[in-house]
Amino acid sequence: MDIVDDSESQGCDMDTGPPRGLFGGAITALIPLRFKDVSQFRQVPDNQEVFVDADADQSFIIEIVEKASEASDMDAAKFHFHSIAHDNEATETIIESAPDGNSLAPNFNGTRSICIGRQRVSKYNEKERRGVQSGNIIRVYVSCFRLTDVATDIVISFNSPVQISNDSSSARAVVAESVAVHATPDAAANEFSLVTNSFFIRDMTLFQPE
Repeated sequence: MDIVDDSESQGCDMDTGPPRGLFGGAITALIPLRFKDVSQFRQVPDNQEVFVDADADQSFIIEIVEKASEASDMDAAKFHFHSIAHDNEATETIIESAPDGNSLAPNFNGTRSICIGRQRVSKYNEKERRGVQSGNIIRVYVSCFRLTDVATDIVISFNSPVQISNDSSSARAVVAESVAVHATPDAAANEFSLVTNSFFIRDMTLFQPE
């Protein structure tokens, strides 16, 4: 079932409120208010901040991980895109955009790389119970921030649906109107840019030096 039509790009108003404090306030970012803090209703690993909008089947994950030394600064986001696909047990993976080179991070001394692509992913244990056809096609936006002299990758990933399988639990959980407004390519890209461009580190002691 195609809920998101890539041929139609609609804008959406983003009600963000003030910047949200992440990791005890050491980092802040603008995250639309419709995304709920998952830690309010289930346990989240200490190195992650997770926000979801169940109506649109979208999620933001901000994760602090050990620097992937095997990946250059230019290819860091691409490395983490493939790592996310592995963790998701994706049955299909396509990179749509991975700009050559990296850019200066907007608010601190470091670099940022970006990778955007599609993955076919089944939720929970649905692939074992219902088969590969239960997989949803999602667009995964990944931005990797690397700070100078810090042995850490900060990975922001944003998951947005492209096609939701009728055999997936998501097909019964989403609100079609919300998906139609928020999950178009333009709307999703704008929200990803909002979060990554507003990303601000306020306390560098959060990170381990190299």
